[in-house]
Amino acid sequence: MTPVGAGLLFLPLTLALVAGTRAGAEFLHKSDPFGPQIWGHATSALGAIALAMIGFDHGLITIAIPLCVIGLGAGVTVPSMNLSALDSVERERSGLASGILNSARQTGGVIGVALLGALVGGPPTAAGASWASVVAAIALAGASALAARIARQRRRFHDGSGRTRMKGARSTTVDLGLVADESPSSKPSTPTTTNSPASAS
Repeated sequence: MTPVGAGLLFLPLTLALVAGTRAGAEFLHKSDPFGPQIWGHATSALGAIALAMIGFDHGLITIAIPLCVIGLGAGVTVPSMNLSALDSVERERSGLASGILNSARQTGGVIGVALLGALVGGPPTAAGASWASVVAAIALAGASALAARIARQRRRFHDGSGRTRMKGARSTTVDLGLVADESPSSKPSTPTTTNSPASAS
């Protein structure tokens, strides 16, 4: 494969990444921030597994299909990751959170390219590229499972805090009722008799 052909091979992945970002934004309106991360990473993992199973001895179109799946899944996760990072801090620190997210993303990309490049080997081989795809699929599946676990923990926490607030509201209502029962206005009034001068005489 020529360098130009290799560059053109990643063009469908880039276009799928753009489309996935748009789809992730729409998905985010109908789900919590962890839904796109779960399904996006899982989709990319399926694309990486398909790429490893297909191999690199086929035509460009056959290889481009799983690459599009990888790009689509990666794009779905972008809006939710940005929202999760910005929503975790105060508005005054949103710039700091955005910078940390971009730095972590670039650092992870550099480390991933180095590790997967080492698996591909030099000179690169089809077997090494397949192993790199398998490792990438495992990492993406792990990210999807981690997002699902965090989502479950957050739902459990919110459900527990909601029940605690309801119990607190009930106890407060009962306490207010007891106070109302014990208040002077709630006690039955006893009629008072006044001795008039006529009765005294």
